[in-house]
Amino acid sequence: MASTYPSISVVGIDISPYQASQIKPENFTFIKANVQEGIPFEDDTFDFVFQRYLIGGHSKEKWPIVINEMVRVLKPGGYLELCEPSAMCDAGPVTQQLCDAELEIMERKGLDVDLIQNLEKYAQNHGHLKNIKKELRQCHHGVKSNNIELSKAAISNLIAVYNLFKPVLVKELKLSNAKFDELVKISEKELFEFDSYYFLIRVYASKAVDNNIEIKICNSI
Repeated sequence: MASTYPSISVVGIDISPYQASQIKPENFTFIKANVQEGIPFEDDTFDFVFQRYLIGGHSKEKWPIVINEMVRVLKPGGYLELCEPSAMCDAGPVTQQLCDAELEIMERKGLDVDLIQNLEKYAQNHGHLKNIKKELRQCHHGVKSNNIELSKAAISNLIAVYNLFKPVLVKELKLSNAKFDELVKISEKELFEFDSYYFLIRVYASKAVDNNIEIKICNSI
């Protein structure tokens, strides 16, 4: 976004200090911060706040807190956009096994595995967001993507998630590292052959503008 729109200022926030170093436009600033502990900016700072793929990062209890922080730093009339994935659909047997194990682990940790159903509700419950819209799109891993490169990217993303969860999945499924790697390779083929897909939910809304004008009258004697 910073490269596409060089006249704007873009701030990226992440809990991890490791960021891409090869691509860093001059109008981009990175700040290491934990959104759950507060966004280090004043109220009404940004015109647009965007967050995605934190289904594994925020617990059910933290989601209202996080949205409150994002709305706090948003200017009145500015827009908030949230984007999160659903569980996998039309999955092969091995893919389903791995995904089910991931969901069980997430649920035990208090994460919102039904986020695709609840994301809009979190925005509605805030109270200072209006014109709330929701969009659902399918992200296919096979022929229905109509783009082989997009399919490869989607499959690569899921394989990366498998490897991220590997230490806990191996323990959860009682597998050896070698057996787990074998299942991941099978799942990689299944994703394309079964044309597995997930939904992406996009919720966006504008911050309400306070039309009440405070009038101060100074009486001089």
